[in-house]
Amino acid sequence: MTNQKTDLSDITLNKPSIRLGEVHFPEPPHGGYTYRLPNSIFSAKEGSRVRVPFGHTSRVGFLVKVYLGPDDDKFKNISHLIDDVPMFSPELLSLTEWTANYYLCDWGEVLLAAMPSGLKPRNLATYKLSDEGLLETLAGEGSSLTAQLWRRLKEKPLSLKKIRTEFDSGEESLRKLQHRGWIETVVSDAPRIAPRMDILYEWTEEVSYEAAMQDLRKNATKMHSALKLLEENEGRLSGAFLSKTSKGMHPTMRTFLERGWLEAKEIPFLYEDALEQGLTETSTGSAELTDDQVRVINSLTEALKEENPKTFLLHGVTGSGKTMVYLEIVEAVLAQGKTAIMMAPEISLTPQLTGRFYRRFGDLVALSHSRMSSAERREIWLKAKSGQARVIIGPRSVIFSPVENLGVIIVDEEHEESYKQVDPAPRYNARDVGIYRARKCGAVSLVGSATPDVASYFNAKVGRYRLIELTNRYSGIELPPVWVVKWGIGKEGSLFCPKLLKKIEERLELNQQTIILINRRAFSTSIYCPDCGDIAECPNCDISLKYHSTGQKLECHYCGFSEAVYDLCPKCNGKRLRFKGLGSQRVEKELNRLFPQARIARMDQDTTRRKGSHRDLLEQFAQRKQDILLGTKMVAKGHDFPGVTLVGILMADAEWHMPDFRAQERAFRLYVQASGRAGRSSAGEVVIQSWEPQESVLRWIQQHDFGSLFNAEIGSRKSLQYPPFSKLLTILVKGLEPELVEEAAQSLRQQLDEKLQVSIILGPAPPLIERVENTFRRRILLKLPQRVTTPVREEKKRIRKIVDKFRKKMRKDKVSFVIDVDPVEV
Repeated sequence: MTNQKTDLSDITLNKPSIRLGEVHFPEPPHGGYTYRLPNSIFSAKEGSRVRVPFGHTSRVGFLVKVYLGPDDDKFKNISHLIDDVPMFSPELLSLTEWTANYYLCDWGEVLLAAMPSGLKPRNLATYKLSDEGLLETLAGEGSSLTAQLWRRLKEKPLSLKKIRTEFDSGEESLRKLQHRGWIETVVSDAPRIAPRMDILYEWTEEVSYEAAMQDLRKNATKMHSALKLLEENEGRLSGAFLSKTSKGMHPTMRTFLERGWLEAKEIPFLYEDALEQGLTETSTGSAELTDDQVRVINSLTEALKEENPKTFLLHGVTGSGKTMVYLEIVEAVLAQGKTAIMMAPEISLTPQLTGRFYRRFGDLVALSHSRMSSAERREIWLKAKSGQARVIIGPRSVIFSPVENLGVIIVDEEHEESYKQVDPAPRYNARDVGIYRARKCGAVSLVGSATPDVASYFNAKVGRYRLIELTNRYSGIELPPVWVVKWGIGKEGSLFCPKLLKKIEERLELNQQTIILINRRAFSTSIYCPDCGDIAECPNCDISLKYHSTGQKLECHYCGFSEAVYDLCPKCNGKRLRFKGLGSQRVEKELNRLFPQARIARMDQDTTRRKGSHRDLLEQFAQRKQDILLGTKMVAKGHDFPGVTLVGILMADAEWHMPDFRAQERAFRLYVQASGRAGRSSAGEVVIQSWEPQESVLRWIQQHDFGSLFNAEIGSRKSLQYPPFSKLLTILVKGLEPELVEEAAQSLRQQLDEKLQVSIILGPAPPLIERVENTFRRRILLKLPQRVTTPVREEKKRIRKIVDKFRKKMRKDKVSFVIDVDPVEV
């Protein structure tokens, strides 16, 4: 080994002390490795990226600790320092280390997640023949694998991945060539921390536009156009602007530079994001705060003076003005010279929220979202690190923003499960990481929702959080009445009950708007043959294929497999194929049939793939260019459309029939959030279609009664020891061979039974979908005591130690083990 995992127990203490560094890597093999800090990088600081020798190659890693320790021959020198300024502050290093320990993953994985993709390490080593290797020959080895690799490398350099793919035992052949001194390693370094630059052309005062025009030939049309463009833009044009609006103008600018008409200088590249502007402002009425809002804001601003403020849970009904509270607390934080992080589940779905922040705080705001390019995310990160941006808004990843002097961390819609990363590691919950970060920084953490997570509300009830409430809508209008109608798919030939149809028609006559929620994409959930009973299934997953009318295809929503829809049953050649189930495409078709005069828009994953499509669609609806907006849960987000006075919910039963202890809570929050889109500026109403109108959860939704839901959930969870009365942890065992997966899962369960002390263990059992992408799966569920105590921490360490042993043992059989702490699905 050319490097050594950090373990100094076997090193003689009488050896001289030198500067050592602990390095973690973003990719396997994980763990801390010890390297020497040579004099050339003696000033290297913790939090920097470094390149180090590793085996027969080199890797980029994170230098997380620098300390004095005894020297040993097994330690290699760090090759070189990539960052002059550390990427991670001591505060962020501490936060990422805690995240790794809590979620049982490697520190390097968390550090990788904390970086913008435009700055992530590249371990792109390629191998080429050295000068000596090019001159040598392999006499007598013409047919050997080593000779074949040598001949291939004479053509061009190859990466290790390419060598492994093209040659059996390719690594061994590469090592033989390396031992002969015939190989050079060419390494592509990690991108450095520096902003992308642009060029700014500025008109000089030495010549007037009129004089310049007269100096040009009449047929120099491009130059005349360039002068006019400069005059229209006050003599200042950026290179990015020219590239976007006036392609081919750069040579003209260079000509003007040579004539002395322009000056050029470098400036930071400015990215344009349509989301920054938000939607057209449609809110009515004054922006005065209500008495309830003033009371809540006073509580929060007082907490800013405290040394260790508690977490606040803001429980406000839909339309109560929670965003106004967020704006006020951020303004108070900025007045103190501090910074703010504001998280929202998916920023591209909530342009109204981001628009209000931009209008209030301008260039102090930096926005990140999933539709941004790597370069754009990199610039946002740099703005945060430099202090240019002091209000960072985005989804879960912004919790690791490199801001300093934090004053508040806000988590909007704190109940949203998208704050939890599922794959890959680290499988962290950004809400919980945010609460921890705020506590360690002495900042206020504020989590808000109209339908709080049951565990969060429990924490407020028992005093761990401080509960603040907004019980009335800002507009003063009552919450909409909710009608529950017994209705199923296809009854009397319609997807819609008469009551909902009548109310949609009334809205169209009054020029008011309607939102329809159907939380299923595609046209139908399956296609089947009534003659033989065959159902079209994915060849890679244990799930039926969904029929998409757009493109006439059958598609798997798990692995992406698709095929053309067929007219005859592939099993029996039957012609009576039937489409089962209901999806958003089918609802759209039915609405167009029933209301041909209506302007209808559909919002789901299929219609919002293009960057900016979310905003464009919502902007059209905000400007009353659409009468009906239908879609999946995207339409239930925190939108504020004054024209919406009706919300219809189809197939309500599907949500609470899922085999998960949170199913009822999820149904309640989705339908209450959807209901809250109605009646923001004038009276509205909600119609829910269900096969089971007597269900308790529907009664609570009708009454907007979160308290009854909470009491029912707490009672059942206490008896079954589910959160908030325990901490959950799952171990997913997966592999290509079902027998090996089952054997590994059973063996792991046996080890857990023998070694663990305070856990309740369930399983192994197959997940809801047993096979995904031809990978078979088994899941083990563990319940740990709720409070984080020393025994629980030690238990988690034991779990990781056991799983790590199984990972090594089963690697050759291609069986993997995934630990998920606080999973959202069980």
